[in-house]
Order: sequence, then C-alpha cells, then structure tokens
Amino acid sequence: MSTLKGRETAVGDGCVAVISPPSPDFEQLFEALPSPYMVLDRDLRYVGANRAYREVTGRTSAELIGNGLFDAFPNEGPAGERLRESLERVIATGKPDTLAFLPYPIDRNEGEPPCMRYWTVVHTPLFDTDGSVAFIVQNTVDVTELAPAGAMDATRINDNSQTRVANLFQRAREAEHAKQSLINESREFRRLFENAPSIIAVLHGADHVCTFANRAAFDFIQRSDIIGMPLRRFSPTTEGQGLRGEMDRVFASGQPWFSRGVPIRLRHCDEDGFDIRYLDVACLPIFDDGEGNGRPVGLFIEAADVTSTVRALRQKELLLAELNHRVKNTLATIQSIARQSFRPGQNMVRARADFESRLMAISHIHDLLAQSDWESAPLHDLVAGVLRSADLGSLHISGSNMLLQPRAALALGMILQELLVNAIRHGALSVARGRVDIDWRTAGDGDDAQLILQWRERNGPHVHPPATRGFGYRLIERSVPAELRGRLVMDHAPEGFGCILEMPLRIVNADGDHG
Repeated sequence: MSTLKGRETAVGDGCVAVISPPSPDFEQLFEALPSPYMVLDRDLRYVGANRAYREVTGRTSAELIGNGLFDAFPNEGPAGERLRESLERVIATGKPDTLAFLPYPIDRNEGEPPCMRYWTVVHTPLFDTDGSVAFIVQNTVDVTELAPAGAMDATRINDNSQTRVANLFQRAREAEHAKQSLINESREFRRLFENAPSIIAVLHGADHVCTFANRAAFDFIQRSDIIGMPLRRFSPTTEGQGLRGEMDRVFASGQPWFSRGVPIRLRHCDEDGFDIRYLDVACLPIFDDGEGNGRPVGLFIEAADVTSTVRALRQKELLLAELNHRVKNTLATIQSIARQSFRPGQNMVRARADFESRLMAISHIHDLLAQSDWESAPLHDLVAGVLRSADLGSLHISGSNMLLQPRAALALGMILQELLVNAIRHGALSVARGRVDIDWRTAGDGDDAQLILQWRERNGPHVHPPATRGFGYRLIERSVPAELRGRLVMDHAPEGFGCILEMPLRIVNADGDHG
C-alpha cells in the first residue's frame, strides 16, 4: 500500500480506511520560513512579505503591503537600476533571474545614515491561468555578515575559513560583474531594436508570449502593456487568421517564413471597430542552442506596415480600370458622333464643323472633370464652357454652380452642344438680335427633388416643327431618359424654340445638395 498517500487504519470487518494528513497552512508556512521572502505584482507593489523579510529590512507589514518596492526602498543609483532590470527581465521572459551580489543600503532610524547591506537575490515568476507572469517571488539573502573587513580584501584575512568565505564572496562579485558587462552590451543592442522604424517583437513558447517589443510594435497595436502576455491575450483578433497559423507553423517546424502584404485584422484598445492593416513579415525561429540545431523555443518577428502602399496600389489599379472604361466609352461616343456626322449625302464642310464642335464639347467636359479627379463638374462652368463658341452677348445664363456627377455632366454637356448648334444654324442665334436664356433651379425634397433646366430662344426666325429628326435631335431624345433618368419637353412655338429638362437630383447631383 505504499502507493497510497496517507495513513492506514483498521475500522473493522476487514475494512481499511486511509486517513489523509492535514494540509499545511501555506500562509503560515510562508510566514515561518527562516529565509526572507516577499511577493510583488506586475506593477512591483508588495502583496506579501514574511517575518524574516520584515526583520532583515526593518519594516512592518503596514509599511510594505500595497506600496511599491522602490517607494519603500528608493535607490536611483546603479544598484536600484540593476534590481529593477532583474524584475523586468522576469516579467518579460517568464524565467527566474538571480543577482549574486547586490550592494543595497537600508534606511535605519530617522536621522541616521543608511546602513549598507550586501544581498544575494533570486527572483522567481508566478503565472496566471493564461501563462502570463502575474507575480514575482523574491528570496533575499543578507550576506553582509559574510563580508570580511576591508571591503572584502581577502589578503587581509589570515584564518583559513574566513579566507575561503572571502574568496567565495569575491567570486560572487566577479560573476555579477561579468553578468553586468553582458547586460550592458545587450542593452545597447536592445536600444537599437527599440528605436528601429520597423516592427520588431520576440515571442516565447507555443503560446507566443511576448518577451520583447519595440516602440514601433507598441504604436502599431496601440498598447504598451504586452510584455509577458501571450499573443491570444494582447491581440485576440489574430486567432484564426493566416498570420497566426504561419507563426504556429514556424514554431513547430523551425523553418522561417517571409511574406508581403499580409492582411491582419486589428481591433485597437480605444475603438469598437476593426481595422485591416497590411504587413511585410519576416518570421524567424529562435532555437534553444542558439545555433539553429536545437528545438525552436521562440520566434523573432520583423514586420513593416505597408498599408498605405497596398491601398495606394489598389487605388491605382481601380483608377486604371476606371480610366480604361472611360477611354472605351469616349472612343465609342466619338465613333458614334463620327458615324452620324459623316453620313452619306452630308455636306462635308458642315459635317466636319459639326464633328469638331462636338469633339471640343467633349474635350471641355473632360477638362472640367479632370480638375476634380473625375468626381464632379460644376454646372455653371459646364454650361458656360459648352456655349463659349456663341456670342456671349446673345446668352443669358442663371443658376447655382451645383456639382454634377461625371455621367450626368457628359450627357448634359452633349445635349447643350446640340441645342447650341441648332440655335446657331436654324434658331435665335442665326440672327443678330436673337438671344437664348438658359436657367435652372431645383424643386421638391428628398427622392422627389428635381433639377429643372430650361432653354428658351427669343427674337429669332419664325419656328416650324422639324420635318425630319437629325442626329442632334435623336441624341437629345435618347440621352435624357437613358443617361439622366429624366423627362424632356420640347416646345416649337412660332416665336422661339424652347425645351425643359427635368432630372432627379439623386441621379445628377454629386454632393447631395438639393438647393
């Protein structure tokens, strides 16, 4: 029965009961430990200190618990810096850290100078359920009494045992000095990594616990408290994404991974929404032997945020596709105009003039749209530009300079061009005293709002309804319903030709301003 834990006792009828020993009171055990122990949280505040620690430091529980370590024992010198760095290494790496020899003064009674003490310090991490470092246990050994006189100059000690103690003490000092030299060298490399413009992070273990991240990484994820946290905690949105899968693969296989434009969905700590970012990523395994022959124990991540570049390239592709579409449409329009302008039996001089005027109208409309990257064209500028070949004294233009959508601007510009050609050739602008009034206004609200444009010729020749419908007439009749989703009313009154165009604002207006 040696495999059973506890003590056996007979209870009758051949039955045996196992009586478990009483469980120890760990709080009492912690208090009774003869060696000084204390516990800090991640913010380096005391959460526990046993009797031996309080006695060696001369502090009470009330003076320690809840207070910061460096508030209770301030030290801005090298010793304080080394102590803080050791604690931060434990939080960052999740591994114990030892200071073999730490001179650290302790305040005595008020008014008395601090008493220099020498310590050996061991820091051990305690983890929470997700693998993050939650607390640090410090075992502090006061080795001041082992220090021989004369600043530990062993040559002044004659007793063999004291000489051995002095030599041991001296070796501890030398080991700590060598350790600090290595730390100082690594600190310089760390500074270079921290200030690097690219994102750099070091992750440890299969859970990818962050042990180092530079400023660029903090800025990218918009938080700076990730040291000691696993990836699923400080960037939960990466779960199930391609980047996380590749990181797992690199850790398992030991094979590096490089990729460009990797999408990653982030939720920033101060926002409810998500943001898609793009990274050029290098993910390299870190091996336990440091030479690439052992097993992977972590990952080195280097990444560049290329979101603006990726978006710019996609925008460029969209613009090129849109440009190709517009060029094809323009060529198709010109081809149709050419076919209609140069029909058999046409007067070639007139046909050439009509064709050139129509091309000039298209060119002017394109110039207006190009000024706004093909987002809109001002209506007043459109009307004035298309009609610029007429005598300005014969035109009266009135209306707000509202913005038109590109498709509406092209259609309306071509309609105005055909009305102008007809007025110059047959209507009011064919005589010196003739004039044309062009005005527009908006009417209605919401989806029923309309842009109403009116063309009215005055003081021209007597008007007769056309016997045939030419290219311009057919273009106007087709464009209004097809391109403008509107309605056209033509008036061939004897005193002068007129027409009214009614167009939905939601179709033609580029800025949603219904006037």
